[in-house]
Amino acid sequence: MARSQIRHKIPVDIRNFAKRFWTDAFPFAAFVGKHLPTAEEFRQDLTLRLKKITYPSHSRSTSKGRLKSTYEHLETLGILDVLLPELSSTDMITWAYSGDFESQIREIHSASSPLGKEFRSFHLSMIKELIRHTEEVRRLKNSSRVGEQWIGPYLRSAEEQLMIETSLVDKYLDRKPESEREALWSSVVSVYHCVNEVLNNTNIKNLALARHLTAILCSPNCASTGQLCVDPENMRRSLRRRRGRKPA
Repeated sequence: MARSQIRHKIPVDIRNFAKRFWTDAFPFAAFVGKHLPTAEEFRQDLTLRLKKITYPSHSRSTSKGRLKSTYEHLETLGILDVLLPELSSTDMITWAYSGDFESQIREIHSASSPLGKEFRSFHLSMIKELIRHTEEVRRLKNSSRVGEQWIGPYLRSAEEQLMIETSLVDKYLDRKPESEREALWSSVVSVYHCVNEVLNNTNIKNLALARHLTAILCSPNCASTGQLCVDPENMRRSLRRRRGRKPA
């Protein structure tokens, strides 16, 4: 059965709900086998990153001695203990990994990729079976005077699962995924605004520090490589172009 035929058989109320339906209750990790780190795991990894990357990251050691790590710089400012939990929040972790998720979504979107084939095989089969099953259960419910009382709660549960499956297909097969560059920039901008807000809450108004921390958050391997995936200076220029004015 083609996708268009499957979609035609889904009740209109479920299709309409699925277009609006997407919450963290049904995370991306559930069907790509990729799991976000816990807040504590992320905090430990972030601590290693902060200790590895100097502040500023482009500076070099001089005759005056070793440069401070970002970790030491935040300690000097007296905000490390306040900042670490905030930078390890669920929202921050989600935004920091969103670019990585988009790469998986691009693979799902491709019908020829292994993940795309697996996604279609499983979820489209689930939709077909749930349509068949709920139609039969609905027929049984309507044929008996005790149908609603006996079958109603179960039928609603099965229809909810059909909504979830439909929403997954709508979200990951129908929408065009972002390019790698677009996904990275979206992730960087979202993390930057979160970091800037966290710093403002500690009475630190330092956009250079916000960009630096954003670069660390968006560079998952920098603790081992010592290299940032995102250059803070390039970020400054991009944000300036985005705003149409020079950052303060």
